[in-house]
Amino acid sequence: MKKHLLFIMSIWFAGTISFGQELIQNGDFELPDDGVKYSRIDSIPGWLTDDVTADCNGREIIETNGVAWHWDGAGGIYQVIGTVPSTAAQYDFTFDATCFYSYWSGDYITDVYVIFSAFSGDDASTRVPIDTTTFTVSCIGSDYMEWVTKTDVFDLAEGNPHAGENLVFEIEIYDSRLFGYDESWSYLYYDNVSVYKTPVTIVKDLKNNGLSIVSSPEMIRISYEKAIESAVIFDISGKRVMEVKPNSTNVNLNVGHLDHGIYIISILTNGERLTRKVVL
Repeated sequence: MKKHLLFIMSIWFAGTISFGQELIQNGDFELPDDGVKYSRIDSIPGWLTDDVTADCNGREIIETNGVAWHWDGAGGIYQVIGTVPSTAAQYDFTFDATCFYSYWSGDYITDVYVIFSAFSGDDASTRVPIDTTTFTVSCIGSDYMEWVTKTDVFDLAEGNPHAGENLVFEIEIYDSRLFGYDESWSYLYYDNVSVYKTPVTIVKDLKNNGLSIVSSPEMIRISYEKAIESAVIFDISGKRVMEVKPNSTNVNLNVGHLDHGIYIISILTNGERLTRKVVL
C-alpha cells in the first residue's frame, strides 16, 4: 500500500475540473403551483415557445401532476440553459414522454427531436442548431398514456464557434406536413425534463504531445499517436478498479459504474508507461 501511495503522490499531471449542475428550470411542470391548465408553455416559468397563439402547447394536470403538452403542428418548446462554453462540456439529458392522441392511431410512431442550438443577442428565433438527437414515441392507440423515458448525452467539443452565445435545449415533434403528408394531429405529453452539465476533465499532456485524455463521470476517452497496449485505472488508495487491453490508438472506457472522485490511469504504449490523474 505504501508503494502505491508513493507512486500516486509522485505523478505529474495538468488538468481542469468543473462541477455538474442541473440546467433546466421547472422540468416537472409544477410551477406555478396553482393546479391550473395553461394553453401556452411560456406561461410556465423557464419555458419558451416560438408559437404566438394559444393551444399549440402548454401544461395539463393529470391526477394533480403537472405535465407539458405539445402537438406536431406547433413549434418546439425550449429553454435557454446557459451559454455555449469555449471548453469541452458534456450535457446528460432525459425526459419522459407519451402520446395521448393521434389521428393516425392505427400504426403511427412519431419522431421526437432534442435540439441543442445557439443564438446571440435577445432573439431566440434566430437560434442555429448545433446538434440533434432523434427519439421515437408510439402514437398507436393501445400505447396511449404509456410513459417512456428518453435519455442521451450531448458532447460539446472545445473551441465551439458559438462559444459565448446563448445555449438552448429544445424538444420538437416530427411534422408530417413538412414532408408532403396529411396532418397526423398527434399530441404528446412530457414530464421530468432534465439537463445536467457533467464534469469534464481534460488532461493536457505537456511531456507527450500525442496523448489526449478526456474524462467525465460516464466515459474516459484516450487517444495517442502510438497503439495503446493496456490502460489500467487505480482509485486514490492504489486499488486497481479497471483494466483493458485495446491495442488501439483510440480507447473509450465506460466508467459510469465507478464512484465520482480522483483516479489514476496508467497507459502502456510501445513499451513506455504513461501515468496521469483524472477526475470523474
